[in-house]
Amino acid sequence: MSSGPPPPGWPGDLAPPEPLSAADAKDTSDLLSVLEEYLVRCLFSKNWQLREAALQHLEKRLSGQVSDTRFLRSDDFAQTKLNWMTGGRCKPFMK
Repeated sequence: MSSGPPPPGWPGDLAPPEPLSAADAKDTSDLLSVLEEYLVRCLFSKNWQLREAALQHLEKRLSGQVSDTRFLRSDDFAQTKLNWMTGGRCKPFMK
């Protein structure tokens, strides 16, 4: 699976993230359904600068500072975050 290019507004001075391990790929399947693989790989990177950059980028997206949200659907992201935080015990949002 290719991670694709970094998202718009990504810091150009950072190395690309390493591939997800098999265990991380399994654990991140919900995140991969709402975020591009590049960001997920950064979030799970061994490189703390990539993890920090990914969190800052997501914060900018959610606050509207980065306008490219083609990979992030807020309802799906919120549901995924709740599922991740509760170990899957959260009921789906009403649609």
